[in-house]
Amino acid sequence: MPDDPLTKIVEFHKELLSLQRLGLPMELGFVGSPQSLAMQLDQIQRRLALQIERQGDVAQAIASDPDLPKPYRSAISTWVQCEHPTEVLDQLSATATARRDLHGQMGIALVGPLILLVVVYFGLISLCLVVAPRLEDLYAQLWLPVSGSLRLIAMLRDAMPIWVPGCPVVMILAAGWWSLRRGRSRFGWLFGGRRYFKSLQTAAYARHVAALLDVGCSTGKALSSVGPLPLQSPDLGGELATANVYLSTAEEIGQQVPPDDPTIAALPPMLRWALVGKMESYSRSQVLREVAAVYSDAATSQSRRWRVVLPMFLSGGIGGLLVLAYALGLMLPYIDLLSKIATQITE
Repeated sequence: MPDDPLTKIVEFHKELLSLQRLGLPMELGFVGSPQSLAMQLDQIQRRLALQIERQGDVAQAIASDPDLPKPYRSAISTWVQCEHPTEVLDQLSATATARRDLHGQMGIALVGPLILLVVVYFGLISLCLVVAPRLEDLYAQLWLPVSGSLRLIAMLRDAMPIWVPGCPVVMILAAGWWSLRRGRSRFGWLFGGRRYFKSLQTAAYARHVAALLDVGCSTGKALSSVGPLPLQSPDLGGELATANVYLSTAEEIGQQVPPDDPTIAALPPMLRWALVGKMESYSRSQVLREVAAVYSDAATSQSRRWRVVLPMFLSGGIGGLLVLAYALGLMLPYIDLLSKIATQITE
């Protein structure tokens, strides 16, 4: 480690600010806007400098600071122990970057339905102002009662002062809301969304632990430094924290933890095996990196499916429903008119 114990902390903060300037999203656990990151890091650096001066050890200073967010604490603990801790930055940015990319993919997929919505919007205006009056004249000339579908169009025409200006306003507000949600959407409602982010977080976590094992940390110490697996699952938060503490302390007291131990059941199966299984031909860090590659491949496969399915579903499904609704609104009055004329002729 460098002579100045603060050197690595300063380097870490410089890397974070550089990534922020490049526009790379990160999940550090800080409260506030991204613009305040530099000020928050400066405050932490001053606070850690005082604690290092008192305690004389960087790791103890980091561990004893209760105000450090968990993601930041985990990252900086690894950074000060590793020589080339690229896995630290990977874990900080992997999930946030994937969330931003998925948000962008869905935004692109929404362009098709948005265009169709604009076409249907102007089509409804022409239906109410041009087509409906002509149909009403035809019904009046033929002494026929107005059909139910035409009455609905008349009601829609009467409500034009509301929906004609309202639809563009709603669309603009929805687009603004979608833009503001960039990087914050959790996509828990999306089919396979939880599994996708679980795979990404597990892969980054496995690489993070492997990086600490490569520099000589024991498995227990590595898990203690990294902290619990940060899955997007509030129900498992306590169980994951318990599993982390259990595995961290088990090695210290020489306890062998079997892979089927119920205390660590909340961990993903392959990660659980990589952390406590018996290794023969490979080191535990190598196995963890292989496990990380498997979870990364699973997330990539899911992302590829979304690139195909999302545009198809949003453009074909939503757009098709919009076109169908407009076509029915346009054709039903004509069909009803022809039906009534045919009935009169046969009579």
